[in-house]
Amino acid sequence: MADEPFNELIVFSTPGIWVGEVSWLKADFSGDRNTYVPRPIQVISELITGIVTIDNELIEKVCVAFEQPNKSIYEITSVKEVREFLTENIGMKAYCTVE
Repeated sequence: MADEPFNELIVFSTPGIWVGEVSWLKADFSGDRNTYVPRPIQVISELITGIVTIDNELIEKVCVAFEQPNKSIYEITSVKEVREFLTENIGMKAYCTVE
């Protein structure tokens, strides 16, 4: 779904929302993504690659990702908060970071 290459100037000047906790490193070392990466975050990170434009289609796909069960040991935010944030930013660029 990427439509533009990554640009640090854009990234550092945009608003953001916390979606949840993950440990990609533990997941990679252990081979156990289900324990260390919530499934909704896995789906969102597959949806948003590079920089994309927020539109209704993206919002719906991200919200559907929250229907996936979170069997990890980590917390995720509510779909309501994410929907509100994305809706307020329709037309803006979005990206998914791993921190």
